[in-house]
Amino acid sequence: NDGDKVFALEQQVLSIVRVADRSVRTLHLPQQASPLAVSPDGQLYIGSGIDGLMVLDVATERLRDEVIPTRGRVFDIAFSRDGKKAFLAQSNAGVRRLSLSTGELVQISDRKCPEALEMNKQGTRLYVAYQCSGLSGSPGHDVVEIFDVDTETRLQVIGGRDIPMVGGEPAASPDGNLLVFD
Repeated sequence: NDGDKVFALEQQVLSIVRVADRSVRTLHLPQQASPLAVSPDGQLYIGSGIDGLMVLDVATERLRDEVIPTRGRVFDIAFSRDGKKAFLAQSNAGVRRLSLSTGELVQISDRKCPEALEMNKQGTRLYVAYQCSGLSGSPGHDVVEIFDVDTETRLQVIGGRDIPMVGGEPAASPDGNLLVFD
């Protein structure tokens, strides 16, 4: 959010640290959770360990009653710049786009094992790092996909010897000309 709160998650406990006075509030979540991400409108989205997204209103620090269905576990979340779309990395389900206003869930890639998502600063490109376990060259192993956010179309797939072990978090430079992986 605006830097006045820090969120930490450990299984079913969400800790909210208020920076100004260093106070800590803990919330017990109804199920195990990971990952978490703050949307442009200031809502905290928390992937449930089973199926769906829990939503916390950051201002009131209250969890919404309903869980947004995602038809599978969420491993990472990235938001469009306008906050209308959430892109979800969902392991065997691939990458899906969730319309936050309607709940519509659309498959944009069925490639297996998306591990991490990164949106460029301009909000025009979505970078997806795939990493399947093992060195067997499983589908999705050591691949990066680049998507146009507005049209939700794949622009490029980079993989093989050009990109070894890309399962870590991607980071895009501010100008969008460089993409770095751990």
